[in-house]
Amino acid sequence: MIRKIIIIFLLALQSATAQQKLLKVLGDVTDTAGVGVVNCTVTLFGANDGLIYSHFNIGNNNTFKVEIDFGRNDSLVVEVHHLAFTPFRRVYAVVPGTTTLRLSATLHSAVRNLKEVNITPPRIWKRGDTTFYKANQFKEGDEKKLKDLLLKLPDFRLETDGQITYKNKPLDKITIDGEELFSDKIELLLSNFPVHVLNTIQVIENQSSQRLLKGLAGENKTFINLQVDKKNRLSAGFGEVEAGVGNRDRYNLSPVAFSIYSQIKAGFVGNYNSIGNGIGLQQEGELRGLPERDAQQLLMSNHTLYHINNFEQRWYIQNRQWDNRLQINTPVSKTIHSQTEISYIRDRQPQHAYYTSFLLNNGRYEQRIDSNSNLYKPAILSVKQTFNIQPDSVHDLKVVFDLYDDRSLGQQTTIFRGFGIGSPLAVATQNQWTSLTLSSDYTIRQTLRKASTISFLVNKQNLGQSASGESADIAGIFSLPAGYNEMSNRIQTSFLNIQGSWKLLLRDKKNHLTNFGLSLQHKAIGLNQRLNIDQHNGNLSLVEQSGLSNLFDYSVTKFTSSFMRSFRAIFKDPFFFTTELGVAHFSPGNKDSVSAFSTFLFKSTLSQDHTLAEGLTGKFSGGVSQWQLEPEHLYSGYYPSTILSFRRSLNLALPLRKLEGTYVVGYRLPNDLTYFAFLISGEFMPNGIVTYNTYNSFIGFADAYLLNKSTSRKTVSFSMSMPSLLLNAMINFNALYQKSGFLISSGSEIWNTSLDYYSLFLSLKKNWNRKYYIRLSTILSTNINHLPSSTDVAESKISSLKHNFYQRLLINKQMNLVSNFNYYQNNLFTTNRANFLMADVEWNYQWKQSPLYLSLKADNLFNEKNYYSYNNSVLVQSFSTIPLIGRSIYASVRYTF
Repeated sequence: MIRKIIIIFLLALQSATAQQKLLKVLGDVTDTAGVGVVNCTVTLFGANDGLIYSHFNIGNNNTFKVEIDFGRNDSLVVEVHHLAFTPFRRVYAVVPGTTTLRLSATLHSAVRNLKEVNITPPRIWKRGDTTFYKANQFKEGDEKKLKDLLLKLPDFRLETDGQITYKNKPLDKITIDGEELFSDKIELLLSNFPVHVLNTIQVIENQSSQRLLKGLAGENKTFINLQVDKKNRLSAGFGEVEAGVGNRDRYNLSPVAFSIYSQIKAGFVGNYNSIGNGIGLQQEGELRGLPERDAQQLLMSNHTLYHINNFEQRWYIQNRQWDNRLQINTPVSKTIHSQTEISYIRDRQPQHAYYTSFLLNNGRYEQRIDSNSNLYKPAILSVKQTFNIQPDSVHDLKVVFDLYDDRSLGQQTTIFRGFGIGSPLAVATQNQWTSLTLSSDYTIRQTLRKASTISFLVNKQNLGQSASGESADIAGIFSLPAGYNEMSNRIQTSFLNIQGSWKLLLRDKKNHLTNFGLSLQHKAIGLNQRLNIDQHNGNLSLVEQSGLSNLFDYSVTKFTSSFMRSFRAIFKDPFFFTTELGVAHFSPGNKDSVSAFSTFLFKSTLSQDHTLAEGLTGKFSGGVSQWQLEPEHLYSGYYPSTILSFRRSLNLALPLRKLEGTYVVGYRLPNDLTYFAFLISGEFMPNGIVTYNTYNSFIGFADAYLLNKSTSRKTVSFSMSMPSLLLNAMINFNALYQKSGFLISSGSEIWNTSLDYYSLFLSLKKNWNRKYYIRLSTILSTNINHLPSSTDVAESKISSLKHNFYQRLLINKQMNLVSNFNYYQNNLFTTNRANFLMADVEWNYQWKQSPLYLSLKADNLFNEKNYYSYNNSVLVQSFSTIPLIGRSIYASVRYTF
């Protein structure tokens, strides 16, 4: 019995072992031409029971080998699938005991009619350092220029000074399909580039100003590339022309044209209008290079207009602008590229303004009331010729010739009350300012990990200016006999700026960056400024005021060395350490000025961008420095900042010292628009500038001292952007607090004062099926001035509220209505509290799906008369009344191509 059981067990074991034998399947897949087919899906299953033994993809091979547990009496079905071929299916009878099965699959091409599939591209996507925004996904029907569209994209923000930033960083360049046309004229392109041609807007971060230095310089600049839709790639170019007319003698003609698809690439922006779209300070500044911006501080200011932040200029300034900008890029040869840019601007901007001011005079605030009639007439010509020489892919030489000529005129007539002023004053300041610059930059990329640059600049400027003031009070101010009623101030200052630098940039095998640099700069300034008093159209002899005239030369020579190194510690992302060491030597040109002196210079910074977790990023930057006053501020005699104000600097040999640090952390939810950011920043100055102000009638004097007395500034801000599922809307919130310290001289005392600034911003955006859109926002700003209790201050706490209600209704595909209401509650907590409402409405119509658009706009519907604001800075507290342009109607036609 036991023997039978053992035999049965052994037979069962033998049968089971036979069932568990593995079958090796070898196969190859080809098409009808015998060419191997890859990326096929193979399925092996039983013919009777349908049991799947294996299912796999053969990848980049056209052969496969697989072992399966197939020992039963059954046939094996082999199926091979590929999208471009008809399926292969064959049944193989597997004889018991077979260990290997070989097969060949021949696939036949298939013709497939796929069902229509609508693919909606994402609104935003990212590739490396580039973030792409699909332009049409953000258009809402009311945007006409690039600025209108950018402010609807996430991470773009309009700052209080009118500048648009991306992730709190300024924009450094805007290109058009990679072509540089007005690329450094940020404000010009934002206000004039048409949006109808845009396909995508690309924001490119971590960029370098020189293409050959990418990956070595660590500049982290932010560029924008505007990708034009293919349907707008016309050989003749693209652009738009807008023309309009309205009451109050308003008109507009604005042609914009770009051609970027031939060898010669060109852009033209014209603006001839009287609707308030005049040249602003930012566009005017873009016409000037760094040498002009430096030397400008040696000229008297002739800007007589009062500008209001975040308030449409067309509401309070009527102008007569003639603005032409032309740039042509063309190849001279295979290796030389030419870029010619010509800008010519004229305008006439009148304005009335009224001030009730408390001016710090000898340590006390005294009241003065001004009634001003202002006129500013900018007249600027800028011609810039650039040659780029690129003999190969690793060498680049850039040579620039730049001519800047400024003939702007500022005029002002003022009626005073206070300070013992008895007569009106009329002043006029005319520029005769010419600047010539020759600069070159040579870059060579020796290897992938090494590059070097050599830069050279020579700038020569004639800072010419003539200013005159006429008032019966002039004789008393300068202790002259009656009849001396005109003062004239003439500047013929020369300015020479020579700079040269060398830099070596390296990246080691661990991708650490190292930069070495040497720089030499020499500035020579010949002050030639005379103040004369005489009789307007009279016979009295001219009297020169020697105490308010400057006739001496001086120079400053600065030599510095720089070092930058990246390293990794704590986080995976690198730290960047930068330091500059050098010496500045000041040398006067005559014995009456201050003695010569030398100052040791240093500046060290440490910064890092890092990732703390998924979606959570941070940025740290901090530094310490000791630096000398720029030579434009080194004059020790009284020098005019306007024809009515004079300034001098004392303790010139004392260097400026600063310790500063900033940390910002932000969190963005993955695949979401929700974003949070927190910033904390501090700045400490061991020494500071203290100003002592005195007035003699309408002429003011400021003595600026450098003292070893500290001041500081602290900033904390929080921002949030979050979609609300409950409201189906986007909510934005920003909060900011800043405390700044100032020094004021009052006789023998030095006041250490501070100014607190608070700001809260809340907005809600909602869109109903892209048919009806609203934006609600409120912004609160508060200034608190902390001055000694002994001072008689007009107001110490001032708050203002601005409420905005914007709505757009899409009536049909061709027509929409837009309204914009701004309600101001200015000067809260003061006796000059003022409420007013600015309301604009606009009707837009596209003519039968053609590129022709009609607009009818009504501004200031409620015919508000004045804008009221309070300024409570440390030296001046003033309540301002700015007359507004009354209710106006404006009709325009716009043609896009």
